[in-house]
Amino acid sequence: MKNVISKLFRWQPSQETLVTVIAGIVMIGLSIALGATESIPWISIIIRDIGQISLGILFPLLYIRQHGNDFISFGFSFKKWYVFLPINLVLGILLLLLFLSDVPPPDDFRLDTPILWVGAYVMLAVIFEIVFFYGFLRTMFERAFGIVPEVGDQLEPILA
Repeated sequence: MKNVISKLFRWQPSQETLVTVIAGIVMIGLSIALGATESIPWISIIIRDIGQISLGILFPLLYIRQHGNDFISFGFSFKKWYVFLPINLVLGILLLLLFLSDVPPPDDFRLDTPILWVGAYVMLAVIFEIVFFYGFLRTMFERAFGIVPEVGDQLEPILA
């Protein structure tokens, strides 16, 4: 059993792990502050847009670059973007059509500039989530603590 645990878990926290924990705590704190300042729009904008989204994208990218890591090891690559971008656009359009078939927009709906800005803002929030949580935090925690596999069928080859 000890051999199995050593294959699954690693305990190698470092200064980078501490930075990662602090960055995660700061994001949680900003989320709490965002909820507490919901009634004050300009503070919410500062917390959400500057604090969460800007720092949540810029900090990890600058940290990766400053510490000599490559972006590919964090899951950021532009390899074959010309193949995957059209595929993702087609899948996004199909998902939109699926949503519209369930709940069609009102008759007076127009695709105008404010709607496009909202769409762009939502895409920016998704980029924040991918960069900060899936790229940066997850990779840094996996380096420090190992990859914890899903319980079930995934453990059978290791236990054998």
